[in-house]
Amino acid sequence: MSDTNQAPASEPVIQATHLSHGTMQTLDLANSKKFYREFLGIPFVRHVKAAGSLLMGGDGYLVAVGGQAKILIQQQAENRWILAVNEPGDVDWAREMALKHEKDYAIQEIGEVKEVDGLRSFMLRDQDSNWWEFRHDPAQVQAGRYHDARF
Repeated sequence: MSDTNQAPASEPVIQATHLSHGTMQTLDLANSKKFYREFLGIPFVRHVKAAGSLLMGGDGYLVAVGGQAKILIQQQAENRWILAVNEPGDVDWAREMALKHEKDYAIQEIGEVKEVDGLRSFMLRDQDSNWWEFRHDPAQVQAGRYHDARF
């Protein structure tokens, strides 16, 4: 078994400076934008007709690309975007809001709240089959990593 905290034995072939962004597909960018802005509270900036950026705080962002596909690939829950919250109760509140607004935003699936090894979370699958996990991680909050749950 390898130790994942250990530095590589040699220099990596590619020496990237940071992870810039990721992409996800949408069937209807206008409806997806409404979900990102109104439900998740994530700012969305449309920079070209078929795509826009979700500004996730820090240097990273997601690019939502819409209209190219007629059918989306069903994502598994392991492929998810994690939204950090500051308090354990924020997870429960987020789930209540998901249940309340499930039809408004065409949310496909809402999981139960789980607590494992001190992490409290639940997941939902949006109209485009993207999974979102709402997570409270006390170690990350204590370390100051999540100083503000707003984007």
